[in-house]
Amino acid sequence: MFVLSLSTVDECEIITQMSKDAFSSDILVGGEPNQGPSNYDSLSWHLIMQKQNRLYSFKADNVVVGAAVLF
Repeated sequence: MFVLSLSTVDECEIITQMSKDAFSSDILVGGEPNQGPSNYDSLSWHLIMQKQNRLYSFKADNVVVGAAVLF
């Protein structure tokens, strides 16, 4: 079962790394290297989104498996 909740500060580093990993694989399907959305690889940006209650974590068995920034 998946649970969606506001991300914690401690989860921001995990989410930032997940974002880097996700967008770095775009090159495998014809994308340009390191061309994800603005700030996709920035821990400070993810921390700002968390502080503004915009960053959400998807968890399975209490492990972060995904995230979303909602406006």
